[in-house]
Amino acid sequence: MLARKIQWLARISGPSAHDRADTEQELWLAVFRQAARYDPARASLETFLGYVASRTAALLRRHKRRKCRGNGVVPLSLERDGTVTGERLTPLSETVSSADVGRRRGALGLDPIAQLEQTEAIADALARMPKRLRTVCQRLMVGTVASAAREMGMSRYEVHQALAEARPYFERAGLGNA
Repeated sequence: MLARKIQWLARISGPSAHDRADTEQELWLAVFRQAARYDPARASLETFLGYVASRTAALLRRHKRRKCRGNGVVPLSLERDGTVTGERLTPLSETVSSADVGRRRGALGLDPIAQLEQTEAIADALARMPKRLRTVCQRLMVGTVASAAREMGMSRYEVHQALAEARPYFERAGLGNA
């Protein structure tokens, strides 16, 4: 029964026979790794192993989607990945400065000159776009997509479409990750 489930989960992983074989192998490895954690008081063996296989398949699909979204670049873990110094693995989290971490999390702002330049670029982009797009963007500066849609009598889909139309204005103003 488990073998059929693993084969079925592997089949939905992709059209390539190599992808299916790799997925099937990963699923079997996960089942074998987790077998020691089985507790008969909590579930039957078949249920436990089926859950492990299904959960692993979901993780593999998520990893594959993430890899596709990142143009083949696999994200690194700040805790598991790093550089080897002597015989010790230095996690990436130790190589990132606290200022970089603060900026990434939004805790630290830009320096005043960069902040002024960014504000001017945003104002320039807003000035160049049609009134409808400008209004959507201004509402999103102070609220959510749902609140902007509600206030403007639009659907959330229409707000997202307006954002897609506004994106080139921000890109032309030098705000690449707008």
